Amino acid sequence: MLVSECNQASVKLRTETEGFKQDIKHFRETNEQITLAAEKSLTDCDSNEKLAVELNGETKTAFGNAENIREQSAQLVDIARETRKKLGEYITYMNDTASSMEKMRATAQDTEESIVSLRAARAGEHGRGFAVVAEVVRVLAESQGMEKIEELYPLIGRYVNLEYTLPSGQKVKLLNDDEMYLGNQLENVYDESSERCYGVVACASFLLVCEYGEGTSNPEIVIFKRR
Repeated sequence: MLVSECNQASVKLRTETEGFKQDIKHFRETNEQITLAAEKSLTDCDSNEKLAVELNGETKTAFGNAENIREQSAQLVDIARETRKKLGEYITYMNDTASSMEKMRATAQDTEESIVSLRAARAGEHGRGFAVVAEVVRVLAESQGMEKIEELYPLIGRYVNLEYTLPSGQKVKLLNDDEMYLGNQLENVYDESSERCYGVVACASFLLVCEYGEGTSNPEIVIFKRR
């Protein structure tokens, strides 16, 4: 949901920016017309009155365009602020997810160590097969999901710290055209991390079933199932 909102805010930001650029271009063209009209009024005395009227009209148009640009500049700042806020919420959400993954990793390791210790004294083919499954739990528990999330932090910082200078000289922080790539990367890491967390839980559950059976009445044994 946050990725979608962030991308929508980004699209709106780019749309407003394009409109802003067009208004700036029109404003410059209008100023050029004013200059040409003024020069013509100095060299053509016979039509001086007519040119003065035209010059007055062009000047009013220029002032109107300047006001529109001012209003769009304010809108651009608001959109940029909202876009950055959405990405900030996404980063917070990913941090919470990383924290949950770390807790899951610790739980899986504790589960693996406890069950392996129970099976340690049992020999034979069944015992070796059980040890293989326990190793899968360990590998999944030590997955690189959190490291991948941490690798994205420099990218996040680079995007949220970009600055844009408005015609008034005011500086605002914006995202560039690559923020959708960043959002997709975050979403991919989240999906991959979720799958790995599920793999840890599934393997741990399998070990518990092997040890106690799915119908156990022990209240301390919880069989995790994917929702």
